[in-house]
Amino acid sequence: MPQTIQVKDTIKCKITGFVLGVACGKALITKSGLFSTFLYIGFNTGRLRMYGNELVNQKNPFFSPKVGLQPKIKLGRLAISFIIEYEYDISNSN
Repeated sequence: MPQTIQVKDTIKCKITGFVLGVACGKALITKSGLFSTFLYIGFNTGRLRMYGNELVNQKNPFFSPKVGLQPKIKLGRLAISFIIEYEYDISNSN
């Protein structure tokens, strides 16, 4: 960050900002220590800012609650997992 982006294939500008995520949850399923699934809830908050072009000059602070699911497979000292999250921005739409 900052990174150059192109809006609607014609407007070039730069984007910068930050995102902070917090979550807490517990294991739903644990099978023989090799496979487990975690469910958690939390929120993401932050601010994105686009600049470098008069048409897109804006700041967007946001707050979005989230829910997530994380399946995990343990293979000895290695663990493979992925995260599925859904979040919804409830901050001011302007």
